[in-house]
Amino acid sequence: MSILLVFCFSNCKTYQNIDWIKPKVPKEERSVSFEPRQISRIKEGDSLKVIASNSKKYYLIYSESVNDSIQGLFWKFENQTIEFPSSRRVAFSEIEELRVRKFNLGTTLGVGIGVPVMSLFIFWGVIFNQGMSDLVDYLDDI
Repeated sequence: MSILLVFCFSNCKTYQNIDWIKPKVPKEERSVSFEPRQISRIKEGDSLKVIASNSKKYYLIYSESVNDSIQGLFWKFENQTIEFPSSRRVAFSEIEELRVRKFNLGTTLGVGIGVPVMSLFIFWGVIFNQGMSDLVDYLDDI
């Protein structure tokens, strides 16, 4: 049951640094913070996580870049889903970090392989523990 729940609530997509999405920017050219050149790497409809210079987090569906700002449909602020998403802009100067939601092989493999392996360890641990307990009881009876 727990394995089923993990698969139901896990996701193979994560918010990634724009410089890491394919094609990856060479290591020496990657940036930790936002640079306007990164806008060319996103497409209309991409789900973005914007971390502003005041440390607030905005989640939006990207529509376009206009006058040194990005525009999109804001659907989440911090950890609160917005009841009525609205179209807004965020100036490049306010953006500290920009991440895009893309497929993540590491997360997919971690969940797809890690959960079954951990379940087997737990299962075999319980069986081993029960077997040892039975063996101890048997030896006590002798």
